Amino acid sequence: MRILHVVPAIDPSGGGPVRSLMAFIGATREMVDVEVLTTISGSPRKWRRYVERQVRVPIHWMPHMGRHSKNVSIPAVLWLYENISRFDLLHLHACFSPINTVAAGVSRRMRIPYIIRPLGTLSPYSINSYHRTVKKIYWRFFEKRTVEGSASIHATSDMESREIGAVGMDTRIRKIPIPVDVVGNSNRQGTSISNFVYLGRIHPKKGIEFFLRALSKLDINYLQSLKCRIYGNGDRRYVRSVENLVHRLCLTDYVSFEGEVRWEAREKVWKMADVFFLTSHHENFGVAAAEAMARGVPIMISDKVALAVEVLTYDAGWVVPLDADEIASMIQDIIEKPKAWRRKGDNARMLVQNQFDRGVIGEELISMYQNAQSAHAG
Repeated sequence: MRILHVVPAIDPSGGGPVRSLMAFIGATREMVDVEVLTTISGSPRKWRRYVERQVRVPIHWMPHMGRHSKNVSIPAVLWLYENISRFDLLHLHACFSPINTVAAGVSRRMRIPYIIRPLGTLSPYSINSYHRTVKKIYWRFFEKRTVEGSASIHATSDMESREIGAVGMDTRIRKIPIPVDVVGNSNRQGTSISNFVYLGRIHPKKGIEFFLRALSKLDINYLQSLKCRIYGNGDRRYVRSVENLVHRLCLTDYVSFEGEVRWEAREKVWKMADVFFLTSHHENFGVAAAEAMARGVPIMISDKVALAVEVLTYDAGWVVPLDADEIASMIQDIIEKPKAWRRKGDNARMLVQNQFDRGVIGEELISMYQNAQSAHAG
């Protein structure tokens, strides 16, 4: 079987969507032939070489117009028409993306089945928070047909499955989480908890402000015992606004902005981290949170993160509402209870091992591909 993954961009700032794509490829490349079609949007040559070394499958990088998920690529369309007959199935990543909308149209015309992974783009938060009117128009005239014409809709969590079902697309949903490898041994040996770490895009969706306001509410004795390190980048104006909030809350001694971390350097961050926090408004999975747990780092996440159910089930961290007072109380509780922190770190690794095993998920992906192909042929 030959699979073509189509993704608008594979750029260093892509975070979870990029890492999840690479994980899915890694889980299946030994069982099927895999290629990738994308654009060079935000991808310098050195980065492209790095990605190619990591995934070890052919990647077709195309020139483009526009930015990231909104980019348009005429060369990609021409490449599809010339090459799509070589593939048995397409796996499209993200809705509301012109390159994927066109790929779906070409697939239907050439009678090649395709699967679409929305990446959370069909959630009420995503639809209503950014370019709401444009998305509703795009959905009516283009994307509804794209989703309806798919052989299967790939969700990565129960929460995302429910969100997809809410827009009337509940008959072909297949939930397959993102594979994550357990790394090394748990290093939760200390008696003090001081390093609270965020690693990812600095974006309004991530709710970093809730965590910062929670820090400002801590008693000085607790505040002086911790350090909040924020790794990542984002829109310059927004990053500046978060930095200004730190100054206004008088947290400059306790919060540092560490900038973007090279992917190969992420392990150093996880070794230093005591707790990973993600007080996000919405996450259809939470790749960085899963990576932290895979290394025995317990996580503090909002109840809007899809992993919240698993975290509570396995007692692998702390789940909080998006309320600064509640988050502050939880931070204080974490600092006061190092034994619980160590236990949750061990449980976090067990969660990843049981739920996100690469081999099991690889087999589930192949099953989804085969079922989609059979349904299309029938």
